[in-house]
Amino acid sequence: MKGTKEVKFPKLVDGKLSQEQREEFYGKMEVVILVVDVYSSEYNEFDCEGVIISPERHVLNDMFMNNVQTRVQIVTANKERYACTVLALDPTYGLAILKIGVSNSTALAFPYAMISDRDDLRIGEEIYPIGLPGYLFNSFPIGHISYRSFGEVLKLLKNPLKK
Repeated sequence: MKGTKEVKFPKLVDGKLSQEQREEFYGKMEVVILVVDVYSSEYNEFDCEGVIISPERHVLNDMFMNNVQTRVQIVTANKERYACTVLALDPTYGLAILKIGVSNSTALAFPYAMISDRDDLRIGEEIYPIGLPGYLFNSFPIGHISYRSFGEVLKLLKNPLKK
């Protein structure tokens, strides 16, 4: 992977991206979307998705995990595999925060997307979620904010699991 670098969001015009900006953004965001392989006694093995959200190699993941001892690895867009540790779980929201690499992996650097913590987002505002539905192709749908409950991801990052 290339060095740590925040993937910048294009400038919005009237709160929206143009078609050209959408295509540019999609191309940039492909590198931060990951497949997450989970191995546990509960499920044997399953895949889910994640997004790199910090220069510290944190991954926001949409999985319902109950077991911190679960073995997890990520697969990057260029098919590289890295072990992860589970830092935080929130089964209510189906979120987990992972950290790429263990022990001697301090030299690893990945591009990342920042999580918004804006308080001025409005219901109905256009958003651009990214993901990997069905784990076949990256997805870049256009949506709208329908609920304002911010800070869940930031709370998970600030309150890691006690081992």
